[in-house]
Amino acid sequence: MGSIELDERLAALDACAVSDAMERLGLVGSVTSLFRLATKDRISGKVMTVKLAAGSAPGG
Repeated sequence: MGSIELDERLAALDACAVSDAMERLGLVGSVTSLFRLATKDRISGKVMTVKLAAGSAPGG
């Protein structure tokens, strides 16, 4: 199965259903305490996890 096909299949699912299924299967990577704030549209696709740290904003 290619990643594009997987993306399309995941886009058709509710994020809560995917998260619940991952939790039941004992898979790591599920995220809790995220709430939709800006849109009623569904968003799916690849993500990049970043870690934020305290400090001053970069110049520019």
